Amino acid sequence: MVKEYFILNSKSKKSDLNFNCFSNHLDVQLGVGGVFKNDNCKWTHSQSSSGTFLQAFYETELAHIKIEVMKTKRELPYIFHLTVLGGSNPLYEVARLCKVNHWNAYDTNEDEYLDLDNPVKLQINDSDRQNFYDDYWDKFNAVQEEKENEKFITREPQNKISRQKEWWKFW
Repeated sequence: MVKEYFILNSKSKKSDLNFNCFSNHLDVQLGVGGVFKNDNCKWTHSQSSSGTFLQAFYETELAHIKIEVMKTKRELPYIFHLTVLGGSNPLYEVARLCKVNHWNAYDTNEDEYLDLDNPVKLQINDSDRQNFYDDYWDKFNAVQEEKENEKFITREPQNKISRQKEWWKFW
């Protein structure tokens, strides 16, 4: 099973979890680069009117990890997210990254913190990875469709909602 973790710069109670806890994406990139060497970690950066998105893939024999640091205009700090996609001992690498930088990894599926001193050995097979990618694109397309639909919804008096196309969309 593919594992997903939010990386936090503190360990708080589950009821007080704040996934938006990094103020600078460059500090996060430096922290990751200090542990995951640049030869094995390739970064891409994009900036748009909706926010900032920084992504990397760390690939070694031990781990294949997708790294995402993102911020939308509505969010003040950055969100740091890891997806463990494979390798012989990927959670060891996640734990090492967190210990060096004094971060914590929160497993969103299991609703618990990763034990940084004793990470479990995890095996991810090809079908799990493929299912993750299939689900990822389905979710991505659903979000894009939702964003597109937001452009068509307008509110009328008495809180009635009607759909209107943008003026340039005439078909």
